[in-house]
Amino acid sequence: MKTIEEIRTRKLKNHNTRNLTFYLSGKISGLNWWDYDDNFFESQQELILSHYFENDDKIINPIKLMPFLGIKVWLFHMITDVANLLKSDAVVFQPNWTDSKGAKVEMWFALLTNKYIILQ
Repeated sequence: MKTIEEIRTRKLKNHNTRNLTFYLSGKISGLNWWDYDDNFFESQQELILSHYFENDDKIINPIKLMPFLGIKVWLFHMITDVANLLKSDAVVFQPNWTDSKGAKVEMWFALLTNKYIILQ
C-alpha cells in the first residue's frame, strides 16, 4: 500500500501526478448524515490542503453521487461507488473504513486494480 508520503515523493519526481484522481472511502451506513458528511468534507479538505491540486475537481466524493438507476439502496450505491473508484488513480481511506462493509469492498477493488492506497 502506498502511504501519503509515498504519493508526495512521487509528486516531486513526476509533475504529472497533479492529474491524479482521488476517490474517498469511509463509513456511511449507520452514521447520521451530518457525521458522514463532515468526515468526507474533512478528507476532501485534507487532500486540497496537501497541495495535490488547487480545487476539488479531481476528488470523487461518493456522498455526492447518485446511486445506480437512482435506486437508493446499499447495493445500488455500491455499484456506482465501485464504478467511480475504478476511474480513479488513488483511493483515500478514512480511519473508520474498517467499520464499513462498503469501504472493505472498496479496499478489495483498490488492491485488485493496483490503485494507490492512502490511509488517513
